[in-house]
Amino acid sequence: LGRVYARMGKFEKAIDTWEQKLPKSKSALEVTWLNHEIGRCHLELGSYEKACDYGEKSLTAAEEAGDEPWQLNACVLVAQAQVKMGKNNAALDTFNTALDKAKAGNDGAAESAINKAINDVNEKIVQELKEKGEENNDEQNKDNEADDKGKDSDKEEKDDKDNKGKKGKSEENKDNKR
Repeated sequence: LGRVYARMGKFEKAIDTWEQKLPKSKSALEVTWLNHEIGRCHLELGSYEKACDYGEKSLTAAEEAGDEPWQLNACVLVAQAQVKMGKNNAALDTFNTALDKAKAGNDGAAESAINKAINDVNEKIVQELKEKGEENNDEQNKDNEADDKGKDSDKEEKDDKDNKGKKGKSEENKDNKR
């Protein structure tokens, strides 16, 4: 019934159905599958933290079951949720774990899809670094401008003092000549 709801886009109903079934699960593999499906629905609903949590539960159960394909599926779900949350470095690590599992399972299609996801995440990370670099440059430029203004102000004060000193000496010289 949960699958029917999920296919119809009724993700909340699918989650409710699967969450009722979860405590009655008899095997680690069933727990793996249910947690994965619940996590997938949360991902679709934009509840990325919950999607990540259920993905991690799915991964734990898949490890207990010793099921490599489900470990791969759970890793991908967790990584996708991490990307949606903007945790790109964590997602990159998780996708790399998934890639290792795909290679170990000789799953060429999964390897290809995961490599594409890794490239996408790498591009996001590079973009973030560029944006941070621009922000740092903007901040550095503001700091430099402030320093320059401070130096200009210091120079003006020094010039004022020098001019006063010159006026004083100039008047002193006039007095001496008289």
